[in-house]
Amino acid sequence: MAIVRAPKRTPAVVDDATLAKLLAPRLNRYIPHKPTPRQIAFLAALHVRREVLFGGATGGGKSDALLMAGLQYIDVPGVNTLIVRTQRTSLERPEGLIPRVLEWTASTIGRSGWSDRLKQLTSPEGGTLTFGFLEGPRDKYQYQSTAFHRILFEEICEFPREDDYSFLFSRQRRNLSGPASQIPIAMGAATNPVGPGFQWVRDRFINYDRAAHPQRLFIPSTLEDNPYIDQEDYRLQLSQLSPILQRKLKDGDWGDMGQGEMFSRDRFWYVDAVSKPPRSSYHTLIRSWDLAASEPTESNPDPDWTSGTLLGFHSGGCVDVLDCVIERVNPGDVQRLVRRTAEQDGTETTVVMPRDPGQAGKDQTYTYARLLAGFRLRVVSTTGSKIVRAGLFASAVNNGLVRVLAGQPWTRTFVDQHHDFPYAKHDDIVDSACSGYSAGIRPTATPGKRTFGPRLV
Repeated sequence: MAIVRAPKRTPAVVDDATLAKLLAPRLNRYIPHKPTPRQIAFLAALHVRREVLFGGATGGGKSDALLMAGLQYIDVPGVNTLIVRTQRTSLERPEGLIPRVLEWTASTIGRSGWSDRLKQLTSPEGGTLTFGFLEGPRDKYQYQSTAFHRILFEEICEFPREDDYSFLFSRQRRNLSGPASQIPIAMGAATNPVGPGFQWVRDRFINYDRAAHPQRLFIPSTLEDNPYIDQEDYRLQLSQLSPILQRKLKDGDWGDMGQGEMFSRDRFWYVDAVSKPPRSSYHTLIRSWDLAASEPTESNPDPDWTSGTLLGFHSGGCVDVLDCVIERVNPGDVQRLVRRTAEQDGTETTVVMPRDPGQAGKDQTYTYARLLAGFRLRVVSTTGSKIVRAGLFASAVNNGLVRVLAGQPWTRTFVDQHHDFPYAKHDDIVDSACSGYSAGIRPTATPGKRTFGPRLV
Protein backbone atom coordinates (compact mmCIF):
# COMPACT_ATOMS: atom_id res chain seq x y z
CA MET A 1 0.00 0.00 0.00
CA ALA A 2 1.39 3.32 -1.01
CA ILE A 3 2.12 5.77 1.75
CA VAL A 4 0.64 9.17 1.09
CA ARG A 5 2.49 11.91 2.90
CA ALA A 6 0.68 15.00 4.00
CA PRO A 7 1.85 18.12 2.25
CA LYS A 8 4.37 20.08 4.21
CA ARG A 9 2.75 23.18 5.65
CA THR A 10 4.47 26.43 6.35
CA PRO A 11 3.48 27.75 9.76
CA ALA A 12 1.56 31.02 9.63
CA VAL A 13 3.57 34.00 10.78
CA VAL A 14 1.78 36.94 12.35
CA ASP A 15 3.60 40.22 11.83
CA ASP A 16 3.72 42.89 14.53
CA ALA A 17 1.08 45.07 12.87
CA THR A 18 -1.41 42.19 12.68
CA LEU A 19 -0.67 41.15 16.26
CA ALA A 20 -1.23 44.70 17.51
CA LYS A 21 -4.54 44.82 15.63
CA LEU A 22 -5.67 41.50 17.14
CA LEU A 23 -4.83 42.62 20.66
CA ALA A 24 -6.14 46.19 20.35
CA PRO A 25 -9.27 46.80 22.45
CA ARG A 26 -12.42 48.10 20.87
CA LEU A 27 -12.36 51.90 21.07
CA ASN A 28 -14.69 54.56 19.69
CA ARG A 29 -14.74 58.27 19.03
CA TYR A 30 -15.74 58.98 22.62
CA ILE A 31 -12.38 57.75 23.98
CA PRO A 32 -9.73 60.32 22.97
CA HIS A 33 -6.80 58.67 24.77
CA LYS A 34 -4.62 55.81 23.58
CA PRO A 35 -4.65 53.13 26.30
CA THR A 36 -1.44 51.94 27.92
CA PRO A 37 -0.55 48.22 27.72
CA ARG A 38 -1.94 47.65 31.22
CA GLN A 39 -5.16 49.48 30.36
CA ILE A 40 -5.42 47.34 27.22
CA ALA A 41 -5.16 44.24 29.40
CA PHE A 42 -7.94 45.56 31.67
CA LEU A 43 -10.28 46.33 28.77
CA ALA A 44 -9.60 42.93 27.23
CA ALA A 45 -10.09 41.08 30.51
CA LEU A 46 -13.59 42.53 30.93
CA HIS A 47 -14.61 40.45 27.88
CA VAL A 48 -13.50 37.11 29.33
CA ARG A 49 -13.84 37.50 33.11
CA ARG A 50 -16.80 38.52 35.23
CA GLU A 51 -14.70 40.33 37.88
CA VAL A 52 -11.54 42.31 37.14
CA LEU A 53 -9.54 44.45 39.58
CA PHE A 54 -7.08 46.98 38.16
CA GLY A 55 -4.29 48.96 39.78
CA GLY A 56 -2.90 48.50 43.26
CA ALA A 57 -0.61 51.56 43.16
CA THR A 58 -1.15 55.25 42.62
CA GLY A 59 -0.39 56.89 39.27
CA GLY A 60 -1.01 53.72 37.26
CA GLY A 61 -3.84 55.15 35.14
CA LYS A 62 -6.72 53.62 37.10
CA SER A 63 -9.26 56.42 36.60
CA ASP A 64 -8.64 56.62 32.86
CA ALA A 65 -8.93 52.83 32.58
CA LEU A 66 -12.33 52.89 34.32
CA LEU A 67 -13.55 55.73 32.14
CA MET A 68 -12.44 53.90 28.98
CA ALA A 69 -14.33 50.82 30.17
CA GLY A 70 -17.37 52.98 30.84
CA LEU A 71 -17.33 54.55 27.37
CA GLN A 72 -16.20 51.50 25.40
CA TYR A 73 -19.72 50.50 24.33
CA ILE A 74 -21.67 53.71 24.86
CA ASP A 75 -22.09 53.82 21.08
CA VAL A 76 -24.14 50.60 21.17
CA PRO A 77 -27.91 51.13 21.69
CA GLY A 78 -29.14 49.60 24.92
CA VAL A 79 -25.73 49.22 26.60
CA ASN A 80 -25.85 50.82 30.07
CA THR A 81 -22.81 51.20 32.34
CA LEU A 82 -22.62 52.35 35.97
CA ILE A 83 -19.57 53.82 37.74
CA VAL A 84 -19.85 54.17 41.53
CA ARG A 85 -17.88 55.70 44.38
CA THR A 86 -18.57 55.98 48.10
CA GLN A 87 -19.43 59.68 47.72
CA ARG A 88 -20.82 61.55 44.75
CA THR A 89 -18.65 64.55 45.61
CA SER A 90 -15.58 62.42 44.82
CA LEU A 91 -16.86 62.01 41.26
CA GLU A 92 -17.54 65.74 40.85
CA ARG A 93 -14.37 67.26 42.28
CA PRO A 94 -11.67 68.65 39.94
CA GLU A 95 -9.92 65.75 38.19
CA GLY A 96 -12.86 63.51 39.17
CA LEU A 97 -14.53 61.25 36.64
CA ILE A 98 -17.50 63.51 35.88
CA PRO A 99 -15.45 66.58 34.85
CA ARG A 100 -13.13 64.23 32.98
CA VAL A 101 -15.87 62.51 30.98
CA LEU A 102 -17.43 65.87 30.08
CA GLU A 103 -14.03 67.02 28.81
CA TRP A 104 -13.49 63.79 26.84
CA THR A 105 -16.88 64.00 25.13
CA ALA A 106 -17.20 67.79 24.77
CA SER A 107 -16.81 67.69 20.98
CA THR A 108 -18.66 64.42 20.34
CA ILE A 109 -21.64 64.35 22.72
CA GLY A 110 -21.57 67.79 24.31
CA ARG A 111 -23.62 69.09 27.21
CA SER A 112 -26.86 68.16 25.44
CA GLY A 113 -26.16 64.50 26.20
CA TRP A 114 -25.50 65.11 29.89
CA SER A 115 -28.21 65.01 32.58
CA ASP A 116 -26.93 66.70 35.73
CA ARG A 117 -29.99 65.50 37.65
CA LEU A 118 -29.39 61.84 36.76
CA LYS A 119 -25.59 62.17 36.55
CA GLN A 120 -25.92 60.32 33.25
CA LEU A 121 -24.28 60.65 29.83
CA THR A 122 -26.27 59.45 26.80
CA SER A 123 -24.66 59.01 23.38
CA PRO A 124 -26.48 59.82 20.12
CA GLU A 125 -26.65 56.04 19.52
CA GLY A 126 -28.54 55.47 22.78
CA GLY A 127 -25.95 53.94 25.14
CA THR A 128 -25.60 55.41 28.65
CA LEU A 129 -22.94 55.92 31.31
CA THR A 130 -24.29 56.70 34.77
CA PHE A 131 -22.35 57.88 37.83
CA GLY A 132 -23.62 56.87 41.27
CA PHE A 133 -22.61 56.46 44.88
CA LEU A 134 -22.88 53.90 47.68
CA GLU A 135 -22.27 55.68 50.97
CA GLY A 136 -24.73 54.27 53.50
CA PRO A 137 -25.78 50.62 53.91
CA ARG A 138 -29.16 51.26 52.23
CA ASP A 139 -27.86 53.21 49.21
CA LYS A 140 -27.53 50.02 47.15
CA TYR A 141 -31.31 49.69 47.05
CA GLN A 142 -31.63 52.80 44.87
CA TYR A 143 -30.50 50.58 41.97
CA GLN A 144 -33.17 47.88 42.45
CA SER A 145 -35.15 48.79 39.32
CA THR A 146 -32.12 49.26 37.07
CA ALA A 147 -30.03 46.99 34.83
CA PHE A 148 -26.46 47.43 33.61
CA HIS A 149 -24.03 45.58 31.36
CA ARG A 150 -21.01 46.83 33.25
CA ILE A 151 -20.68 48.07 36.81
CA LEU A 152 -17.39 49.74 37.70
CA PHE A 153 -16.12 50.67 41.17
CA GLU A 154 -13.60 53.49 41.56
CA GLU A 155 -11.34 53.09 44.63
CA ILE A 156 -13.09 49.93 45.74
CA CYS A 157 -11.04 49.73 48.97
CA GLU A 158 -12.99 52.79 50.15
CA PHE A 159 -16.16 50.63 50.28
CA PRO A 160 -16.28 49.17 53.80
CA ARG A 161 -19.00 46.60 53.04
CA GLU A 162 -18.47 43.73 50.60
CA ASP A 163 -22.25 43.37 50.47
CA ASP A 164 -22.51 46.67 48.57
CA TYR A 165 -20.30 45.17 45.86
CA SER A 166 -21.90 41.73 45.71
CA PHE A 167 -25.48 43.11 45.75
CA LEU A 168 -24.93 44.89 42.44
CA PHE A 169 -24.41 41.57 40.67
CA SER A 170 -28.22 41.37 40.82
CA ARG A 171 -28.36 44.54 38.69
CA GLN A 172 -26.49 42.98 35.74
CA ARG A 173 -28.44 41.45 32.87
CA ARG A 174 -28.76 41.65 29.09
CA ASN A 175 -31.37 40.74 26.49
CA LEU A 176 -31.11 37.72 24.17
CA SER A 177 -31.44 39.81 21.03
CA GLY A 178 -30.44 43.19 19.69
CA PRO A 179 -27.02 44.91 19.45
CA ALA A 180 -26.53 44.98 23.24
CA SER A 181 -26.95 41.19 23.47
CA GLN A 182 -23.45 40.75 22.01
CA ILE A 183 -21.76 42.73 24.80
CA PRO A 184 -20.60 40.58 27.76
CA ILE A 185 -21.56 41.70 31.25
CA ALA A 186 -18.74 42.30 33.72
CA MET A 187 -17.84 43.89 37.04
CA GLY A 188 -14.68 46.03 37.06
CA ALA A 189 -12.90 47.91 39.82
CA ALA A 190 -9.78 49.96 40.48
CA THR A 191 -8.08 50.85 43.75
CA ASN A 192 -5.04 51.55 45.87
CA PRO A 193 -4.40 48.96 48.64
CA VAL A 194 -5.62 51.24 51.45
CA GLY A 195 -9.02 51.99 52.90
CA PRO A 196 -11.71 50.52 55.16
CA GLY A 197 -12.50 47.78 52.63
CA PHE A 198 -8.88 46.70 52.22
CA GLN A 199 -9.34 43.31 53.93
CA TRP A 200 -12.33 42.06 51.93
CA VAL A 201 -10.91 43.36 48.63
CA ARG A 202 -7.61 41.60 49.30
CA ASP A 203 -9.38 38.36 50.24
CA ARG A 204 -11.55 38.53 47.11
CA PHE A 205 -8.93 39.46 44.50
CA ILE A 206 -5.43 38.87 45.89
CA ASN A 207 -5.44 36.00 48.41
CA TYR A 208 -8.12 33.71 47.01
CA ASP A 209 -8.48 30.21 45.59
CA ARG A 210 -8.10 30.80 41.86
CA ALA A 211 -9.35 27.32 41.00
CA ALA A 212 -12.57 27.98 42.90
CA HIS A 213 -13.07 31.43 41.34
CA PRO A 214 -11.72 31.34 37.78
CA GLN A 215 -13.81 34.37 36.78
CA ARG A 216 -11.77 36.76 38.96
CA LEU A 217 -8.62 38.50 37.82
CA PHE A 218 -6.23 41.10 39.24
CA ILE A 219 -4.20 43.25 36.82
CA PRO A 220 -1.52 45.24 38.68
CA SER A 221 -0.50 48.66 37.44
CA THR A 222 2.05 51.07 38.90
CA LEU A 223 3.46 54.49 38.18
CA GLU A 224 5.99 52.95 35.81
CA ASP A 225 3.14 51.63 33.64
CA ASN A 226 1.78 55.12 32.92
CA PRO A 227 3.88 57.08 30.37
CA TYR A 228 1.47 60.05 30.42
CA ILE A 229 2.41 61.26 33.92
CA ASP A 230 5.52 63.09 35.14
CA GLN A 231 6.90 60.11 37.03
CA GLU A 232 9.89 61.87 38.57
CA ASP A 233 7.77 64.69 39.99
CA TYR A 234 5.14 62.26 41.29
CA ARG A 235 7.78 60.14 43.03
CA LEU A 236 8.97 63.31 44.77
CA GLN A 237 5.42 63.94 46.01
CA LEU A 238 5.11 60.35 47.27
CA SER A 239 8.42 60.64 49.11
CA GLN A 240 6.72 63.03 51.56
CA LEU A 241 4.53 60.20 52.86
CA SER A 242 5.32 57.73 55.62
CA PRO A 243 7.30 54.60 54.62
CA ILE A 244 4.25 52.32 54.93
CA LEU A 245 2.17 54.58 52.66
CA GLN A 246 5.02 54.77 50.17
CA ARG A 247 5.10 50.96 49.99
CA LYS A 248 1.38 50.79 49.45
CA LEU A 249 0.84 53.72 47.09
CA LYS A 250 4.09 53.60 45.12
CA ASP A 251 4.69 49.85 45.04
CA GLY A 252 1.13 48.53 45.40
CA ASP A 253 1.96 46.53 48.55
CA TRP A 254 -1.02 44.39 49.68
CA GLY A 255 0.58 43.41 52.99
CA ASP A 256 -0.92 44.16 56.40
CA MET A 257 -0.29 47.46 58.10
CA GLY A 258 0.85 46.84 61.67
CA GLN A 259 0.11 49.03 64.67
CA GLY A 260 2.50 51.92 64.94
CA GLU A 261 3.63 51.70 61.31
CA MET A 262 1.86 54.89 60.33
CA PHE A 263 1.99 56.76 63.65
CA SER A 264 4.24 55.48 66.41
CA ARG A 265 4.18 56.66 70.03
CA ASP A 266 7.95 56.90 69.82
CA ARG A 267 7.82 59.45 67.02
CA PHE A 268 5.83 62.12 68.88
CA TRP A 269 7.72 64.83 70.75
CA TYR A 270 6.33 66.51 73.85
CA VAL A 271 6.38 69.92 75.50
CA ASP A 272 5.17 70.73 79.02
CA ALA A 273 2.76 73.52 79.82
CA VAL A 274 5.52 75.71 81.29
CA SER A 275 7.85 75.41 78.28
CA LYS A 276 5.31 75.76 75.49
CA PRO A 277 5.66 78.91 73.38
CA PRO A 278 3.18 81.80 73.77
CA ARG A 279 0.28 81.80 71.33
CA SER A 280 1.73 84.86 69.61
CA SER A 281 4.70 82.77 68.41
CA TYR A 282 2.53 80.70 66.06
CA HIS A 283 1.91 82.02 62.57
CA THR A 284 -1.34 79.99 62.35
CA LEU A 285 -3.75 78.55 64.90
CA ILE A 286 -6.33 76.00 63.73
CA ARG A 287 -9.07 74.13 65.58
CA SER A 288 -10.27 71.29 63.36
CA TRP A 289 -13.36 69.23 64.10
CA ASP A 290 -14.66 65.74 63.43
CA LEU A 291 -18.39 66.03 64.06
CA ALA A 292 -19.55 62.62 65.23
CA ALA A 293 -22.75 63.28 67.16
CA SER A 294 -23.90 60.34 69.26
CA GLU A 295 -24.54 59.64 72.91
CA PRO A 296 -24.06 56.09 74.28
CA THR A 297 -27.24 54.01 74.17
CA GLU A 298 -28.15 50.46 75.06
CA SER A 299 -27.99 49.44 71.38
CA ASN A 300 -24.80 51.45 70.72
CA PRO A 301 -22.82 51.66 73.97
CA ASP A 302 -19.56 52.74 72.28
CA PRO A 303 -20.39 55.36 69.59
CA ASP A 304 -17.92 57.66 67.88
CA TRP A 305 -16.63 60.80 69.55
CA THR A 306 -16.87 64.45 68.58
CA SER A 307 -13.27 65.64 68.44
CA GLY A 308 -11.72 69.08 67.99
CA THR A 309 -7.92 69.39 67.82
CA LEU A 310 -6.11 72.71 68.29
CA LEU A 311 -2.83 73.03 66.35
CA GLY A 312 -0.25 75.82 66.49
CA PHE A 313 2.03 76.15 63.44
CA HIS A 314 5.64 77.40 63.68
CA SER A 315 7.65 78.67 60.75
CA GLY A 316 9.60 75.86 59.09
CA GLY A 317 6.77 73.34 59.19
CA CYS A 318 6.77 72.41 62.90
CA VAL A 319 3.46 72.15 64.75
CA ASP A 320 2.32 71.85 68.37
CA VAL A 321 -0.82 69.96 69.43
CA LEU A 322 -2.15 72.38 72.07
CA ASP A 323 -5.54 70.93 72.96
CA CYS A 324 -7.99 68.19 72.02
CA VAL A 325 -11.68 68.26 72.89
CA ILE A 326 -13.24 64.77 73.06
CA GLU A 327 -16.96 64.53 73.79
CA ARG A 328 -19.93 62.22 73.18
CA VAL A 329 -22.94 64.48 72.77
CA ASN A 330 -26.08 64.79 70.67
CA PRO A 331 -26.21 67.04 67.54
CA GLY A 332 -27.61 70.05 69.38
CA ASP A 333 -24.93 69.87 72.06
CA VAL A 334 -22.25 69.53 69.36
CA GLN A 335 -23.11 72.99 68.04
CA ARG A 336 -22.96 74.45 71.54
CA LEU A 337 -19.62 72.70 72.11
CA VAL A 338 -18.18 74.12 68.88
CA ARG A 339 -19.36 77.67 69.71
CA ARG A 340 -18.10 77.51 73.30
CA THR A 341 -14.70 76.21 72.18
CA ALA A 342 -14.39 78.93 69.53
CA GLU A 343 -15.01 81.58 72.19
CA GLN A 344 -12.26 80.06 74.33
CA ASP A 345 -9.81 79.85 71.41
CA GLY A 346 -10.38 83.44 70.32
CA THR A 347 -10.92 85.08 66.95
CA GLU A 348 -7.28 84.58 65.88
CA THR A 349 -7.96 80.82 65.61
CA THR A 350 -9.38 79.44 62.35
CA VAL A 351 -12.14 76.87 62.81
CA VAL A 352 -11.96 74.06 60.24
CA MET A 353 -15.16 72.09 59.70
CA PRO A 354 -15.75 69.05 57.47
CA ARG A 355 -18.33 69.28 54.71
CA ASP A 356 -20.57 66.31 54.13
CA PRO A 357 -21.56 65.46 50.53
CA GLY A 358 -24.75 66.66 48.90
CA GLN A 359 -27.45 68.96 50.25
CA ALA A 360 -26.80 67.89 53.84
CA GLY A 361 -23.33 69.37 53.56
CA LYS A 362 -24.67 72.66 52.22
CA ASP A 363 -27.19 72.91 55.05
CA GLN A 364 -24.50 72.09 57.61
CA THR A 365 -22.16 74.73 56.18
CA TYR A 366 -24.90 77.37 56.40
CA THR A 367 -25.68 76.37 59.99
CA TYR A 368 -22.08 76.68 61.17
CA ALA A 369 -21.53 79.90 59.21
CA ARG A 370 -24.30 81.47 61.27
CA LEU A 371 -23.19 79.79 64.48
CA LEU A 372 -19.59 81.03 64.12
CA ALA A 373 -20.34 84.52 62.83
CA GLY A 374 -17.42 86.73 63.87
CA PHE A 375 -14.93 83.85 63.85
CA ARG A 376 -12.70 82.59 61.08
CA LEU A 377 -14.36 79.57 59.48
CA ARG A 378 -12.99 77.28 56.81
CA VAL A 379 -15.07 74.40 55.42
CA VAL A 380 -13.21 71.52 53.76
CA SER A 381 -14.55 68.58 51.75
CA THR A 382 -13.33 65.17 52.88
CA THR A 383 -12.75 62.74 50.02
CA GLY A 384 -10.69 59.64 49.54
CA SER A 385 -9.35 57.09 51.97
CA LYS A 386 -8.75 58.14 55.57
CA ILE A 387 -5.36 56.47 55.41
CA VAL A 388 -4.31 58.58 52.43
CA ARG A 389 -5.68 61.76 54.06
CA ALA A 390 -3.61 60.95 57.16
CA GLY A 391 -0.41 60.66 55.11
CA LEU A 392 0.80 64.26 55.43
CA PHE A 393 0.39 64.38 59.20
CA ALA A 394 2.02 60.96 59.56
CA SER A 395 4.99 62.19 57.55
CA ALA A 396 5.33 65.23 59.83
CA VAL A 397 5.18 63.03 62.96
CA ASN A 398 7.76 60.59 61.59
CA ASN A 399 10.08 63.46 60.68
CA GLY A 400 10.03 64.87 64.21
CA LEU A 401 7.95 67.94 63.36
CA VAL A 402 5.07 67.40 65.82
CA ARG A 403 4.97 68.09 69.56
CA VAL A 404 2.10 67.23 71.89
CA LEU A 405 1.31 69.16 75.06
CA ALA A 406 2.21 66.72 77.83
CA GLY A 407 0.36 65.95 81.05
CA GLN A 408 -3.14 66.82 79.79
CA PRO A 409 -6.23 64.62 80.33
CA TRP A 410 -6.39 64.02 76.58
CA THR A 411 -2.66 63.48 75.85
CA ARG A 412 -2.50 59.70 76.22
CA THR A 413 -5.77 59.16 74.33
CA PHE A 414 -4.54 61.38 71.49
CA VAL A 415 -1.24 59.51 71.10
CA ASP A 416 -2.74 56.03 71.62
CA GLN A 417 -5.41 56.49 68.95
CA HIS A 418 -2.79 57.61 66.45
CA HIS A 419 -0.55 54.65 67.32
CA ASP A 420 -3.42 52.20 66.80
CA PHE A 421 -4.61 53.80 63.54
CA PRO A 422 -6.07 52.51 61.22
CA TYR A 423 -7.19 49.43 63.19
CA ALA A 424 -8.49 51.10 66.34
CA LYS A 425 -12.27 51.08 66.73
CA HIS A 426 -12.34 54.90 66.79
CA ASP A 427 -10.37 57.33 64.66
CA ASP A 428 -12.18 60.62 65.35
CA ILE A 429 -9.13 62.28 66.93
CA VAL A 430 -6.95 61.21 64.01
CA ASP A 431 -9.46 62.66 61.54
CA SER A 432 -9.58 66.03 63.29
CA ALA A 433 -5.79 66.26 63.72
CA CYS A 434 -5.00 65.27 60.12
CA SER A 435 -7.62 67.60 58.68
CA GLY A 436 -6.27 70.49 60.74
CA TYR A 437 -2.69 69.79 59.73
CA SER A 438 -3.57 69.62 56.01
CA ALA A 439 -5.46 72.92 56.30
CA GLY A 440 -2.62 74.67 58.12
CA ILE A 441 0.55 73.69 56.32
CA ARG A 442 1.99 76.22 53.91
CA PRO A 443 2.48 74.99 50.33
CA THR A 444 6.02 76.40 50.30
CA ALA A 445 7.11 74.53 53.42
CA THR A 446 9.57 71.73 52.76
CA PRO A 447 9.24 68.93 55.33
CA GLY A 448 12.53 67.92 56.90
CA LYS A 449 13.79 66.34 60.08
CA ARG A 450 13.87 68.36 63.26
CA THR A 451 13.88 67.50 66.95
CA PHE A 452 12.68 69.69 69.80
CA GLY A 453 15.02 68.56 72.58
CA PRO A 454 14.57 65.98 75.36
CA ARG A 455 11.46 63.83 75.17
CA LEU A 456 9.04 63.88 78.08
CA VAL A 457 7.78 60.49 79.22
